[in-house]
Amino acid sequence: VVSVVGQPWTSSPNCVMTAYGRAWAADDAAGGNRYTLWWSKLLDGLNWGISDAGSISLVEAWPKGQDSIVAITAAFSRIIIFGRRSILMYTMPANNDPASMALTDVIEDIGCVARDSVQVTDSGVYFLSDNGIYRIDRLGQTVSLMSPNHMSTLYNDEVLAQIAAETATNIRGGYYPVEGYYVLSFPTSNVTFCVMTKKLVPELNKPVASKWNNTGRPLYGFAFSKDGHWYSAGVNGIHRYTGYTPDGASNAYTLTWTGQWNPFEDESRLKHAKSVSLVLEAASGQTGTFEWKVDYLAGTTNSNAFTCSSIEFAENPGVGNVSLQIGRSFKVIQPSVSFAINGTKVT
Repeated sequence: VVSVVGQPWTSSPNCVMTAYGRAWAADDAAGGNRYTLWWSKLLDGLNWGISDAGSISLVEAWPKGQDSIVAITAAFSRIIIFGRRSILMYTMPANNDPASMALTDVIEDIGCVARDSVQVTDSGVYFLSDNGIYRIDRLGQTVSLMSPNHMSTLYNDEVLAQIAAETATNIRGGYYPVEGYYVLSFPTSNVTFCVMTKKLVPELNKPVASKWNNTGRPLYGFAFSKDGHWYSAGVNGIHRYTGYTPDGASNAYTLTWTGQWNPFEDESRLKHAKSVSLVLEAASGQTGTFEWKVDYLAGTTNSNAFTCSSIEFAENPGVGNVSLQIGRSFKVIQPSVSFAINGTKVT
């Protein structure tokens, strides 16, 4: 506990950070003030009411009516203020005096759901909105009414399901710069999304992501230390990340590839699913499951299990063909194939 001189908030701020030589604070929800950004005296984070400490009201800055501050961060020589339904970016002047900063960038109709989802990465600022994971790209110049990039389009239904099942204040984000992992943890369901910011899906230009099901070990927070270690708060103490085994030999996992919805040239025509042919590199005896959904409808998932034959995949592992009979009529179809990875590779 320390003494704060000139405390400007009534109760206590929910958002606090340090940047540009000052401490910054916002969102005094208990005090009824969710629209003011405060900053401390330069190089003195305990003094808020003297010298060059100050504040700015956002009441007239929100683009579409009153909003509330959810998170604050600093990047690209800007102070980024995440509202619930919009985002404001104030550019710092050359002398980094907040009293002279100017509102130069505004993002309308999209805001932030959870304060701790906001993470500054090498490629931009990631955050969680009402409709998925987004990224504000690094800015080379001032632009108005810019649009952040939707990063979770390929698995967005799973992200939305976790948002609905979790209390927003429980959601935790983290960033591991060594591997470029942006992680988003939903502790209640023990699910963590890991967005691999340095690995992109070809042509789509979206980062690859994986979903960790942390049975019995929900992740409650993340921290990266200056000596290169990555830590997480857990139910039984603090855990340190020591890498992973991609072949699943010591930790078996499920690899799932999901394609996009395919209309087969004409979405208005009805088609009839007959068979599927998969070209794989795998070991003989490798098992998998082919799944397919139809017409964007929930509850239409069908599945067909298979095993890679010893003849087709004799080289072990080798390149072979797996043919499956499937069914259902559809106008659009989404294919998916899953493998249990446990000591052998699948391509």
